[in-house]
Amino acid sequence: MPSRVSLRADQRSFIAKQFDPAAVEEIANLLPEDERRFFLAPFGGVPGEVSSAWSVRDTYYLTRHDDPRVQALLEQMWAPFWETSLHPEALDDPAYDFPGRELARARRAENAKG
Repeated sequence: MPSRVSLRADQRSFIAKQFDPAAVEEIANLLPEDERRFFLAPFGGVPGEVSSAWSVRDTYYLTRHDDPRVQALLEQMWAPFWETSLHPEALDDPAYDFPGRELARARRAENAKG
């Protein structure tokens, strides 16, 4: 079993601009080591490891996973993206196929109440 990942403060700060850093960390700790490296590459890599030779072209943000625990965390991870990176109408546009839509919609409705 891989050792537990704890994101560095600079990674958390970077991630929080678009995603939920707590969910990112939880996902990383559920993934096998080889998947973990690939998943964390766009977030600054695995803390405590020397950066690999990934290029921007090689990285992507995970949107779907077969493990329902990971998928639920991906919904949580992506929810802030709907607010920070997309226009408000995106919630109703099926062309946007990112996770977290329903969480973002619920948060928006809650914010509109009070």
